[in-house]
Amino acid sequence: MTTAFMFVFLFAWLITTIGLVISISKNVKLIEKLDRVAEQVEKSLDVIDTKYAKIAYIASTPVLSNEPQIKSLMSNVRDTKNAIIDIVNALVDSVNDEETKTESDVDE
Repeated sequence: MTTAFMFVFLFAWLITTIGLVISISKNVKLIEKLDRVAEQVEKSLDVIDTKYAKIAYIASTPVLSNEPQIKSLMSNVRDTKNAIIDIVNALVDSVNDEETKTESDVDE
């Protein structure tokens, strides 16, 4: 082996190693961010669960007033309740899809 070849090989190895270290560090930072986001989503879902129970109770209560503002408010509460259900269902479906994908990868 010539000295020039060894120098080129060492230089290429050094560049590759530096790139790998940078890539790994960025991936670790991304994983930490995703963990923080997942933790915040779980906390938010707990709050949503509590508020959903209150909203569902209010939405099921019959309105004793014929005022348009109150009827509009009740309609908005029902719509909000349905939006919360849609969000939670989407999140649950996403998690279930990811778990199914992970299980199928393990089975193979």
